[in-house]
Amino acid sequence: MTAALGRHASRLQRFVTMDCRDSNPGRGTAKHTARKRAFAGVCRLKTALLPLGLAIGLAMPVVANAQVAHQVSVVHQGHAVAISYEPKIETKLRQIGLGPRSSPACMWSSRISVQRTAMGLDGRPIAALSRAIPGGKARSGQRAGHCNNLSERERARLAGTTEALRARVIAAAERDDHGLRTELASLEALGTRDSHAR
Repeated sequence: MTAALGRHASRLQRFVTMDCRDSNPGRGTAKHTARKRAFAGVCRLKTALLPLGLAIGLAMPVVANAQVAHQVSVVHQGHAVAISYEPKIETKLRQIGLGPRSSPACMWSSRISVQRTAMGLDGRPIAALSRAIPGGKARSGQRAGHCNNLSERERARLAGTTEALRARVIAAAERDDHGLRTELASLEALGTRDSHAR
C-alpha cells in the first residue's frame, strides 16, 4: 500500500512539474497571449488540487515495531508474573509544497504507545493484565523533500533514537507500576470471592 501511494504521489508530482514549469508557453507566437491565459488557469487549478490529493494519499499510519522492550517481574498470589513493555509507534506523513513555486516538504507526526503484556506460568498472555498504556508526548516535525523517499528505517527513527525510545518505555513502565499492582490486587480479590462462592 505504501509503495502504491508513493508511485501515485510521484506521478502527480511529474504531472505538475511537466505542465507548469514553463510560465510562458508559446512565446513569440501569434497565440501567445491566449495560450498563456489558458495555461495559467490550468496551473492554478492543478496547484489547488494537487496538495489535497497528496495529503489524502500520504497521510497514512506507518506502524513501526521498534525492538526496544522492557521486562519486569511482579509477584501475584505467590507466583512471579513476567511483564513486558513494548513500544508501538504510529507515524503519519503528509506531503506539502508541490506547487510550481514551492519547495517539497514532508510533514510528520509520531505517536507512541506502550503495550503491556503479562505472561502466566504457562507462558500464555494474561488478557486481563495486557493492554496499551500511554507512551508520552507525541512528536512532530518537517523534513525537506518527498515523503515517499523516506525508508522504513527513517520513518521508524522519526519517533527518536533507540536510546530515547527505550527511556520512554522504562518511564511508562515506572508510571504504570501502581496501576498494575492495583489491577493484580483486584484480580486476586475476584479470585478469592469466586473460591468462596464455590
